[in-house]
Amino acid sequence: MRKLVPLMLVLAPSISFPVYAEPFHSKSYVGGNAVLISYSENTLSSDLSFWSGYARFGAQFDDYISVEWRVGTGLQSDEVDDADSSAELSLDTMYGAYILGGFPVMQGVYPYVLIGYTRGEMGLSHPATAGERDKTDISFGVGINFSLRNNFAINAEYTRFIKEDGVEISGPAAGFLFYF
Repeated sequence: MRKLVPLMLVLAPSISFPVYAEPFHSKSYVGGNAVLISYSENTLSSDLSFWSGYARFGAQFDDYISVEWRVGTGLQSDEVDDADSSAELSLDTMYGAYILGGFPVMQGVYPYVLIGYTRGEMGLSHPATAGERDKTDISFGVGINFSLRNNFAINAEYTRFIKEDGVEISGPAAGFLFYF
C-alpha cells in the first residue's frame, strides 16, 4: 500500500474527468429600459418625478463582468408649485458608461451591481434656478436579469444616477435585453 500512494500521486494529474459545464462565450447585447426618475433639489419644496427611457449597449465578457453604455431622454416633465412660485423640470439627455458585476445564482437568474459615470442635461424653470442644468457624478445601482430565452432577458434595476450639489437623481427601472 505504501508503494501505491506515490504511484497514485504521479498518475493523478494525467487522469481526466468529463466536464459538463458549458464554456462561456462573450456576448454583446442591446436593450431598453423605462425608469421613473426621482429628482430632488435643496431649493425645491418637494421632489419631482417623471418617466424617462434609455437604450443600453453592452458586452458581457464572462459570467461575472459586463461593460455597458446608456443613452436616454425624458419622456415627460414634472412641475412643483411652491407658495410663491412654480418649477418645471425636464430631462433633455442622460448618458453614461458602467461596469456591471454579477453572479448567476440559478438557471436564468442573474443579480448584479453596477458602478459608472452619468451625465444628465436638464431644463429647469424656477425663479431661483432657471435654465439648463448639467450634472455629472459616479452612479451606483443594483439589478436582476431574468433570461426567458438564450437571447432574451427582462430586468429590474434601481440606480442612483447623480448626487451632486444638493441634487439627487435616482429611480427604479424595468426593461429588456437582446443578446447576439
